[in-house]
Amino acid sequence: MNETNPDLGNLFDFDFKIPKIEKKSASTLMEDKKNIKLKAQVFRQGHRLVYRTVMSFKDVKNSLTHSVEKPVENTELLHDIFTIKNRYLNRKNAEEIINYVLNNRGNFVLPSITVFTNKELEFEPFLTEEEKKKNHFNFNDPLALYRAIPEMGGVINGYVNIEKEKIVGNEGITFETGDGNHRVYSIHKICELIPERDHDGFFIGVDFYVEKSDDKIRNIFVNLNSGVKIDRSVYNLLNGQDALNSATRDLIGHGSNLYAIPHLNNNSDKYIGFDPVSTVGARSKAVFSFNMLRNVILYIALGSPDKYKQFEEEYPPGGVKYYNLLSDIADYLRVVFERTVPFEEIDQNLENVVELRQEYLCLSAAGIYVIAKIGFAGRKNELNMTQLAEAISRINWKREIKTKDENIVPNPLFLGGILGGNGNVSNTRTAIDTTTNNVLNLFNISI
Repeated sequence: MNETNPDLGNLFDFDFKIPKIEKKSASTLMEDKKNIKLKAQVFRQGHRLVYRTVMSFKDVKNSLTHSVEKPVENTELLHDIFTIKNRYLNRKNAEEIINYVLNNRGNFVLPSITVFTNKELEFEPFLTEEEKKKNHFNFNDPLALYRAIPEMGGVINGYVNIEKEKIVGNEGITFETGDGNHRVYSIHKICELIPERDHDGFFIGVDFYVEKSDDKIRNIFVNLNSGVKIDRSVYNLLNGQDALNSATRDLIGHGSNLYAIPHLNNNSDKYIGFDPVSTVGARSKAVFSFNMLRNVILYIALGSPDKYKQFEEEYPPGGVKYYNLLSDIADYLRVVFERTVPFEEIDQNLENVVELRQEYLCLSAAGIYVIAKIGFAGRKNELNMTQLAEAISRINWKREIKTKDENIVPNPLFLGGILGGNGNVSNTRTAIDTTTNNVLNLFNISI
């Protein structure tokens, strides 16, 4: 008996097609060709407007950035001090947040992220036609919006509207993560790990503040993270309001370029390497660190790096003595770096620094402090600082020199001072004083 396969189509009603996976978007952003909208509550916090929103993890990943990990010492340098607005990323802290969220998918708690934007935000309130007639405020005017809030119960619901064309270009709107750096990084990684279809419940509060000043953003960041361990030099750079930190910032052009030394700015073709975070050692690719420059200022001003309190008393920011000091230091160091071998040989190529430091003592911290203390003697004797710097540039700063009979010997000007008999560099107070006196005797200058 021959049996044929039954016609399954006659036995079962399969009058349908299996649908493809529906791609659900977790985005809270509403977007058209020209604008991006985000639901928001706006309220007053002190004299500021706060735009409180909710963003999906996907939107955070696409819209907000986080800082990088601290560069490995001696292999990378933080070149541009003007970009420091946040602390470095601590990968261990971030991974703890990632594990916490993934292990508590239905029960995690993440505080809101604080974001700063450099442009005023356009706000469109949820109002009925009757309410619009009753409230004659121009809600796109921040001052009018500020005044309207108390009359409308302390909070107004609506949309933040951002024109797409305002996001692009150098003059466009920017968003800086102020508080929540590690949360933003963690959200980026979670979005990479978990498919978007499984993002149910992946949302977080995001508060937007308008702040157009980079300096204020830096200071707010430090205040928000006052209980968090950050590099002390970064703290001083961002928020130190004392005279010494103010002078240091002025000399690196952070805030004002009047007394800025171009050799410490990576945008200059004279850049010699400035690391605002790490210490500068024998293998560092930078000549200066933030703390070294502070010491140089104290040496030139008062002859010692230990006279911080005296400096604060004698050189208050904004005073005549303060600006006279900055003028002298800037004139002196600009010429030293411009004319002295080997500073002018660096020529923006920081790869040269390590090798040149092995050959020239003026690239060591000890040598730089000798130059600074000579500057102190120059100011004390009311010498022309640029002419003194010219004299510095004519010194042979090599560790070893050739004698007339072509023998290679330790440089006698530094031997017994910052140059030890074994060829090592010494930056002790005695070593620096000894070498300083040797150079001053050569110049016929008393200290």
